[in-house]
Amino acid sequence: MSNSTDACPAVSDTVVYATSGYENNPTVDHIACFGIYQPGPDGQMMTATMRQCCNNTVEVTRNADLAPAECFFYCNVTINQDPTFTDDSAYDFWTIQQCMAGYVKLNNGLADNITRVLSGCCNDTVQVVTDDTTETGSTCIFYCNATLYDDREPESGNTFWKIATIERLLGSDTFEWTALGDSYASGAGAGDYMSDSYRCLRYHNAYPNLINYGSSTRRLPDGQHTFHYAACSGSSTADVQTYQLVDQDSWRKPNFQYGFRPMFGNPSMATLSVGGNDIDFVGIIFNCILDWAVPFEALGNIPHRTCQDQRNVTWELLNSPKLPNDIDTTIKKIVTKGRKGPIGDKFKLYVTGFPQFFNADTDGCNSVTFARGANPVPSDGGLPHFKMTKEIRAEFNAMSVRLNEAIEDAVSRNKDQGGRWIPIDQELNGHRFCEQGVVEPDQHNPNLWLYHYPYLEVNAKTSDDQQADAALQKALENVTARVGDVSKAFKTHTEFINALLDALPPPPEGSSGHPAAAQKGFFDFIWRFIGARIKVFHPQLPLHQRISDMVLDAYINDLKHDNAPPPTPPPPPPPAHEHNACHGVSGEYFVPSRDLAVENARAFCAQALNKVIYNPGTANELELSARKLDDPSKTTLDAPFCEGGLIGNAIDGCDGSDPVNNPRNKKYGSTFTTPDGWEYKITPLRRQENKVRCDAWYKGLFDTFWLNGKNLPDAKLGNGDALKHEIQGCGALTGWVFEWLGDDDPDWEWRASGRLPIGTKSCVGNALLTAGGADKGNCWGAGR
Repeated sequence: MSNSTDACPAVSDTVVYATSGYENNPTVDHIACFGIYQPGPDGQMMTATMRQCCNNTVEVTRNADLAPAECFFYCNVTINQDPTFTDDSAYDFWTIQQCMAGYVKLNNGLADNITRVLSGCCNDTVQVVTDDTTETGSTCIFYCNATLYDDREPESGNTFWKIATIERLLGSDTFEWTALGDSYASGAGAGDYMSDSYRCLRYHNAYPNLINYGSSTRRLPDGQHTFHYAACSGSSTADVQTYQLVDQDSWRKPNFQYGFRPMFGNPSMATLSVGGNDIDFVGIIFNCILDWAVPFEALGNIPHRTCQDQRNVTWELLNSPKLPNDIDTTIKKIVTKGRKGPIGDKFKLYVTGFPQFFNADTDGCNSVTFARGANPVPSDGGLPHFKMTKEIRAEFNAMSVRLNEAIEDAVSRNKDQGGRWIPIDQELNGHRFCEQGVVEPDQHNPNLWLYHYPYLEVNAKTSDDQQADAALQKALENVTARVGDVSKAFKTHTEFINALLDALPPPPEGSSGHPAAAQKGFFDFIWRFIGARIKVFHPQLPLHQRISDMVLDAYINDLKHDNAPPPTPPPPPPPAHEHNACHGVSGEYFVPSRDLAVENARAFCAQALNKVIYNPGTANELELSARKLDDPSKTTLDAPFCEGGLIGNAIDGCDGSDPVNNPRNKKYGSTFTTPDGWEYKITPLRRQENKVRCDAWYKGLFDTFWLNGKNLPDAKLGNGDALKHEIQGCGALTGWVFEWLGDDDPDWEWRASGRLPIGTKSCVGNALLTAGGADKGNCWGAGR
């Protein structure tokens, strides 16, 4: 390749147009975005745009190998910091894709020009998509399928970036995961049947495959992830536990009808869809909606239970506590196994729900039947069939709601173990059967996200289909010969379908050009035929796409949460200090005798109880307690500072040494806490009554008075000085005497006496009130 900027205008004077008529030619140069241009003011902006994904290596050059020689933009599309142009710069598809999607942002008015430029080197597969995994939020970006050798269908950029984000958050370029469950996970009917999946009926457009590969192209290069597609059509919760949690890949388990069955592996996450087979919903589809026992026309409409009987069976299974318990057991086994792997407790399981299948509010389906024998034209002599009225649609929807409640309940029981609920029902709004304006049964409704029965395809059979019909007919004969009336022999329709499929004989060795039975894929033709019928009421591609996005979004959010830096720990608590919370010298509850309280404390610390009451029924009734705040098993005998905590602090550390407010050293109580977490407490229990008595009489020229009192506030009474001061206000006081009575008088604490001028009796009563007495103590009037 010859590069010559002399033959082309300067970059600032160029603009790129569409590249119609030109193809990327690997023999000319491996990676070269080029296009016809002419001078113009947009050239500089266009070049600046391309530089964002080309490490500033955009040049305007002229390729003499082209005929005729053309000027074009040359772009060294690599995320490596290597601005050198070389003829062998064969950068692979994924590098280019990451560059285009990651750096070319739709944030200015150059959308059309950017698209034209990129389409020249991207096989015209440029798309504008939303990348909601960027750190700055949802951003529109250009997505470019820039492979030069494989012009495949374009794909959305979301899944690629979500997988890449998962790998980044996992801190590894490997990503191992497992898909588990029934036909909603195996994708019955969605896209192409996957060879060698046989009765498991795995399909390319199932949501697990979309997570793994996208609609048609792998999202990741080989070697960067491992996928175990263990899901299998027809699986119940018991089947998942038995056949999908194994440690080795297998084939023909439990019999030849099952092809390749992957092991569980060591996944970082798994998906699960299960529950429909546990409630026999296949019976609702065939015995009620299609009114046709099996989805195989060659067998005819064999006897089957009535729709009412079938509804009774399904409701019984739905309302049984066994349903959520079985799902819960399955989830527990999965998360337990997943958390034993290398990912440990970061393992996540995403459990999907089921949709409500009908719009139950429209009138158009009230007279419509979905019966196989009536569509597309009656083939059963015009027999009456089940009509899809509003009421029956609402009932079938209620079954889906009840099943989802059971699944969500089971998931919630395992939330702390990594279980996550993925509800899908709301995604089907506007895409169900019987939507407004749709004439049902419409197999070709573009807005329907579920499969109808293939009414119009059943007569277009290949030789393989005819051989499959013969095998099914033989299987039915075998089952009928064994059980008789199949409508009565099986508890559920699911059991009948399983018995029918179990009875399928293997095809003759090497028949019809098929490989021998020992070879993988020898049984594909039968299961491809069966899958095309089984797909009824299963998701089409758009719903699988939504489920895959929901799972990836949920997993990315979980990984971001798991990888978030731990919250800043709270500041350490201040150093522990001892604290003495004295109750204070006030109130009517106190222990009059400090010495008795000390004696009680010594006795308390010598025994094992944490709380004891002493001196019950007396004025000194109190409670002592000791406990270890962080260890309730510790007893008083374990307390290292019991006497010191109670006597030295709770008793003597409060209320004493106060000759004014507490001259008699009463103990009002305290809670003392030590730095090592021990709490010592003294609590007075006896209410101490405030009472006074006053006697006064004439004696010559004087009023002589005698006073008694108990439990007056020391702050007001003092040592009698405050009372004396108040009485002196009544007149000339002589012969004053005040004394404490001690323990000799159980009724009174003190007494006082003296003489005042005649007629001062009432004044003495007022003095008692002022000194803190409860009343005048019978001192009122002029005297006796």
